[in-house]
Amino acid sequence: MLATIVRGSLGFPRIVTALSLLIAIMGAYALLNARLDVFPDFAPPHVLVQAEAPGLDATQVESLVTRPLEGLLAGAENVEAVRSTSSQGLSAIQVVFGREGDPYRQRQVITERLADSSALLPRGVGPPLLSPLSSSMEYLLHFGFTSDRLSPIELRDLIRWTIKPQILAVPGVAQAQLFGGDSRERQLLIDPLKLQAAGVTLDDVDEAVHRGTQLIGGGYVETATQRIVLQAQPPGASLESLAQAVVATEDERFYSHHGIDTIGLGRAFLYDVTHFCRCEGGSTITEQLVKDVYLNGNDEGYNKLIDTVMALKAEQLISKRQIMADYVSEITTGFGRYGVTAAACAYFHAPLGSLTIGQYALLAGVTQAPSVYDPTVNPTLAGQRRAAVLSAMVSEKFITPAQAASAGQEPVLVPGPTPASC
Repeated sequence: MLATIVRGSLGFPRIVTALSLLIAIMGAYALLNARLDVFPDFAPPHVLVQAEAPGLDATQVESLVTRPLEGLLAGAENVEAVRSTSSQGLSAIQVVFGREGDPYRQRQVITERLADSSALLPRGVGPPLLSPLSSSMEYLLHFGFTSDRLSPIELRDLIRWTIKPQILAVPGVAQAQLFGGDSRERQLLIDPLKLQAAGVTLDDVDEAVHRGTQLIGGGYVETATQRIVLQAQPPGASLESLAQAVVATEDERFYSHHGIDTIGLGRAFLYDVTHFCRCEGGSTITEQLVKDVYLNGNDEGYNKLIDTVMALKAEQLISKRQIMADYVSEITTGFGRYGVTAAACAYFHAPLGSLTIGQYALLAGVTQAPSVYDPTVNPTLAGQRRAAVLSAMVSEKFITPAQAASAGQEPVLVPGPTPASC
């Protein structure tokens, strides 16, 4: 049999060659149009729908969120199965489609169905969201990030805003999920007894928080020559101006050094030598915090060495944000007052979070010499010191010259009764 095939092939070489080419062409066509590659996706096409339900336990999530969404999605086109899991605060639903369907068409169908879900879900439940289009082998790489200098919040911010966008920019990457760390948030601690005494409800507090932190449009003002755009800044976002004012006037390299500013020390030493005095100290904010809190304000002799060592150690254990918060809470602001919160109530009769840039600059300036720059005693000197702080903030590009000019026109003191929030 085999000999007959060989003799026939040798007797008709052209036919055998043509058949070989035809088979090769058919094989190449089949290879180019094959549905499975070297790493086949054995799982059928599917989408994952997730909905957050803060405050609900797993049983409540199942009955109030998962089941209504399952009933809404089960009748979609080409759906073969609907699977779900309900956990505390989260509902996850997997919708499985047939292999013959178009995945983009299927996602569109699910999106249209979810548009009608708002009427089915209780108040407070977030809108259902679709996961990015990906295969069953979506998780290919896992990265772990640790840091000896960054806090969990700062590390998560770095990954979220710097590293994750770069990963998503890589061709072929559909999603990059982030787990762990601490999320940045503003927390509101409520005392029920004080609420009851003041006759305030939780809804009133919720409304006040939203009104005090939301971003709103400021519109614009028309002049004869130009249109001036107004920017409305919520009080909750303006606290950074206080830190910027303190950094600009006391420690301009606060966010770059490790507790000791060698450039500042060199400049202070050169100034003292050329002026034959001990006028400049070159201490950083971290060193001042260590001196005031741990060394009782004494930085003479051996304690100065301890101050330096402890400042280096503090930078390893505490984040920059926490160091700044502790510093502004402990500094002397004149006549027995400690911390900028007390100073804000004394000078401006307002909570710290509701001040303006000019008022933050004045607070930062007072800390250098509270007995001299206290606006209740020397308003003229306090205004001059505020102007110097605003100029430093402009030099560090924290604010614009226009913002500095506007802040410099504000009154040094704000008369009036002290509110209950102080």
